[in-house]
Amino acid sequence: MKRFLVYFSLYILLFINSAFALNFPSSEWSLASYEGAYATYNDGFISVINGGSDYWHVQLTRRNIELQMDKTYEVKFFLQGAGVRRNVEVRIGRDGFPYDAFAEFGEIIATVNGQMVTKTFKMQLGNVSNARFEFNLGKYSSSVFLSNISLNCLDCNTANQGGGSVEFPPEITSMDQGYVVIADTVDFRDNSMGLGNIFGSKLELGADSKIYGDVEVSGDCFLRERANINGNLFYAVPCREQNNVTAKTKNIASVLKPVVNIPNVSVGIIPVSVKLDESITLPPGNYGLFYANSRSKVRLSSGAYHFQSFYTEPDVEISIDLSSGPVSIGILNNVRFGDRNIFSIIGGNPSEISWNVVGNAVDLGTDGLYFGKINAPSAFVRIPSRTHLVGSVYARKFVMEPQSTVSQELRANEISHSEEHFGPFFNPGIFRYRSVLPLSITDLEMFVYADDAQVNVNGSSSKMVELVSSNTAVTVSLKRNQISGFPTKAFSANYVFNFEKNANYRIYWNPQTKCKQGCDGYTAETAIGDFASVLETANKTGREINMVRGVWNVTENYKDGIVPWKVGFELVGNKSNLWDLTSENDLPLIDLGNTAHIKIEGRSPRSLTGLRIFNGYNVDNGGAINASNQKISLKNVLISSSKSNGNGGALFSTDTLNLENIRFSSNTAVGNAGAVMANGETKMLNVLFLSNSAKKSGGAMVLKNAATYIGNAIFYGNHAGLAGGVLFNENSALNMWNATLFANTATTANGAFGGTANGTIGNTIFWKNIVSGCNSGDCSSEVVAGYSATNSSFTNAYAGTNIYVGDPKFIDESKPAGENMYMSYDAGINLAEGSPLLKAGLRNEYVPLKDILGENRNEDNILLGAYGFTILAGEVIYGKLQLDGSVALVVPAIPVIDKFPDDWFRKYIAKSKLARVMKVRVPKHSKTKVAR
Repeated sequence: MKRFLVYFSLYILLFINSAFALNFPSSEWSLASYEGAYATYNDGFISVINGGSDYWHVQLTRRNIELQMDKTYEVKFFLQGAGVRRNVEVRIGRDGFPYDAFAEFGEIIATVNGQMVTKTFKMQLGNVSNARFEFNLGKYSSSVFLSNISLNCLDCNTANQGGGSVEFPPEITSMDQGYVVIADTVDFRDNSMGLGNIFGSKLELGADSKIYGDVEVSGDCFLRERANINGNLFYAVPCREQNNVTAKTKNIASVLKPVVNIPNVSVGIIPVSVKLDESITLPPGNYGLFYANSRSKVRLSSGAYHFQSFYTEPDVEISIDLSSGPVSIGILNNVRFGDRNIFSIIGGNPSEISWNVVGNAVDLGTDGLYFGKINAPSAFVRIPSRTHLVGSVYARKFVMEPQSTVSQELRANEISHSEEHFGPFFNPGIFRYRSVLPLSITDLEMFVYADDAQVNVNGSSSKMVELVSSNTAVTVSLKRNQISGFPTKAFSANYVFNFEKNANYRIYWNPQTKCKQGCDGYTAETAIGDFASVLETANKTGREINMVRGVWNVTENYKDGIVPWKVGFELVGNKSNLWDLTSENDLPLIDLGNTAHIKIEGRSPRSLTGLRIFNGYNVDNGGAINASNQKISLKNVLISSSKSNGNGGALFSTDTLNLENIRFSSNTAVGNAGAVMANGETKMLNVLFLSNSAKKSGGAMVLKNAATYIGNAIFYGNHAGLAGGVLFNENSALNMWNATLFANTATTANGAFGGTANGTIGNTIFWKNIVSGCNSGDCSSEVVAGYSATNSSFTNAYAGTNIYVGDPKFIDESKPAGENMYMSYDAGINLAEGSPLLKAGLRNEYVPLKDILGENRNEDNILLGAYGFTILAGEVIYGKLQLDGSVALVVPAIPVIDKFPDDWFRKYIAKSKLARVMKVRVPKHSKTKVAR
């Protein structure tokens, strides 16, 4: 349920960020007709019966507007032609003689789909307090809808105007925001019930009425005896109450009426008349008047219907076949159902039926059962006694008489599928999705989140789905316990996911693309450059978003400090292994501009692959990424120079965290955890933590209350203002193997590991991790006492098995990073020839099979630390051996031999001093000057 905020589409946040703004509700406008013209006005809807001969013959005006000399103003409004395209004249001028214009906007098109119009003007005729805003609607005899009208001064002084930032009325495109009723006037009579959230500008709940949801009231509110609100009550002014009124909570809050645009209805002229006791099947199309006589039966099917008016007599049955998708029914005038009408549905859900009514009346018959969303912004919608509607209502006025109900079917909070292949964006009010997957996929897992509901996938409790063909339909069924008095349809729902295997399962996106035409995103050459367009394309097609190159400056799209990572929004960059890249610039960059952070929205697992994330900022936790979902997986990702004013300078996770081939560098936290705050089960493989810092504890990370595995890790130059220069452990069971920790610092305790000691350390090197503020005692220890340590090296003595104490003999401590930020074997903290630790480690089930650069560990006695090999002394060339015998240089440097014929040869050559050298630089012959 939403309150005191602007509802937003997937791509656009609507806000005001200026000194002075006014929005004009429909009640503040007055309509006048001249020269014989005639029109009516109701809540933004102007019905022009006779438009006269000029625009000004029908005028809608708002008076007493104050304007200041030399100030710049912005005008916004939503304009729509009801069923027909036409022009409207718009101006702002003096409300009195000589009626001069301050701003002439001329003729503006009222399209049948509607559009938001934005205009600006500068006030040049002095200060006035009697300006009027006018829409001239004459000349044409057709209807127009206006909403979201605002006047915004872009350079006014707030103090002088006596007003501040004013939010626009929220604009939504459907009722799928958790509301079951939205209306200016809402009247639930005695013993009536609603299942879902309710909004009313003016609201009354009758005696013994029950609302299973939240209730919002922006104006007058009256609650009669024993009215019961199962959820929360929000009101602008406290409600008048009779005896024994109950609500979960009662709150004063500013609430706004959401706006649903008037539908586009293009009717035909051929009437439909269904005879007494007749049965017909009516195909989608445009028709004139619809009239169904008593006891007739009508079958509708997936598609769009348009009627001039819609009437039925008693005992009519209407079946709606949704097997091929939703049904939309548009009605230009009014709707009236006879008593005891019964609806039925085939292959779908009630909210997949929409009734879009332009007229001013929708009347349901008594003792009936109806399905669908009734979108009738200008209408009085009445549900008579003993009648049930499963769907929703958006209306000008809503009345429900005794012993009747309005309800919404069960909705999932969120549905997605395997985190490697997010397909669609999820909206709980949309029940059919398409997801395009790679050809190689054979199965996936559905993730379904639905409160108090039984969930089945294809009729089974298992969430795993086999994809045996190129096209597979998967049905997710929800069911919950029924509440007495409501129809059964309100307590179940089916979501259908259509999975398609396709080689083109990606949408390519390049923020710096030069593509001008044909930018469909099917190839890197046709990559889409506009972020909103790529999101829209992904939403429509169900394809994965692949950021192929370039730099995305998120401040061009987001101004509020949050980049929302939606359900279904997986972003893939370079899929190459991080250590195989020639440069970190091969990874597409997300520049958060020191103002924003990525916020993972929803619960389903999420993954990011092959990206650089830079300059993140969060006033709270997680400088670059804040994740409160079930699981987040990062692979081949670099996160740097990000800051959190809370905990986790780079990343804050509240549940399962998977990190593989990751580098965190130069991130900071004002609280704990300079790079990563992990509050759930954590797995890290091939991770680098370089020069991160926390003002409090955990220079690189904080681990809390769950099991953590770390394999192949390097920690260098991290700093904690308190304890734990590398990490601070709060009751997490740590299992760490083959890590290298060098020159990390803390101020008060434990240069490497602080907090509670719980877990195992193996095959790991600790060297020169110091505490600057403590010279002796427990606080000076690199690692807090109590870990089970085996086959590891420490600066000073530490209890354990096969422990080495002292200098590990690195290649060059003065150049710990080597040339490529720990991405090669020449890194200064790799072990040198002659190190006592070259065969000090033991393999077991926890030791990674490959070292941090991806080379196999084959021997039982292995190097301590993150590297599996060390380089020989002398000048050598590293690269890839070519077929012609030459060596192609590769940066970062990797071993020349990347493939061996068999295991025997692998083991044999691994023992040779020449195992890592295929080409050596030697002096030219002194006489021939030819290189050997």
